[in-house]
Amino acid sequence: MNNMLLRTSFALIAFAATNCLAESEIPNLVGKWIGEKEFAKILKTESPAGRSHTPHEEFGKINVDVEFTTQKGRLLKGTKTSEKWSERLVCVIDYDNKGLYCTDENGMFDGQLVGKDEIVFHYHHVTSDNSIVSVMKLAKRE
Repeated sequence: MNNMLLRTSFALIAFAATNCLAESEIPNLVGKWIGEKEFAKILKTESPAGRSHTPHEEFGKINVDVEFTTQKGRLLKGTKTSEKWSERLVCVIDYDNKGLYCTDENGMFDGQLVGKDEIVFHYHHVTSDNSIVSVMKLAKRE
């Protein structure tokens, strides 16, 4: 009986320590991340009314920067900037400390931390003017 109680206690302590350790390892993503966005777009109008980071083309690549200005635990706030404009974004870091889930002013993107200095994002955006899917690879700028 005592042996079973000892094993159960050890398992509970190990579980609690693992949870505390994972919580303390949340990566600090504050700073500027730079890279490239490759996109495919469905053009719904001849002349779009709304703003877009990408040109009015079906396929292409653009340079993009993401700057995380504020981080509170797993929550992030910042801006996404291209040659055409900047927009606000918010993100959350997943419990595995690798996944990122974000939204900007008119789209959503999911990402994965690749090491400490690289993020790969997949973006989805649907408006009355166009629909876009893209992949972005960003590196942390020192």
